Amino acid sequence: MQFDKTSMPRTCADAHMPSEQIANVLEKATHVLNKEWLAQEVRGSIAALEAEFFAADNAQIAKLRAMVRDATHTELLAIFYLLLNIDHRLKTRILLMDARNDKRIARFLLDLRHELVLGFFCSEQSVAEFVQACGDGYCIA
Repeated sequence: MQFDKTSMPRTCADAHMPSEQIANVLEKATHVLNKEWLAQEVRGSIAALEAEFFAADNAQIAKLRAMVRDATHTELLAIFYLLLNIDHRLKTRILLMDARNDKRIARFLLDLRHELVLGFFCSEQSVAEFVQACGDGYCIA
């Protein structure tokens, strides 16, 4: 008996699940060789936030997309960390990609929300200093 070669239908829940496990995903995101993966995650997060909170053709979303398109790796990391702070889908996706480090990621997300992002917006911290602080925060989480 042969099975039909049709694929299983995808549900809405499956659509947001990562297809692979990536150990230390937040650490690997900092490597410049993974810039395209990082940009893809950022674009996906922006699209999800746009669909949930913004009307179509929003000027701020268009500006953010242009920033992502032209961003250096450091700027892209800063945008990624800021989106990680507010986008629950991105948080869940990262946690599922690196389930082995879920406690470490959860600790980092708390530090990101309560210390790192606030420090960035309340001080005269540069983008590079913010990205470095986030990297350090993940290392000690």
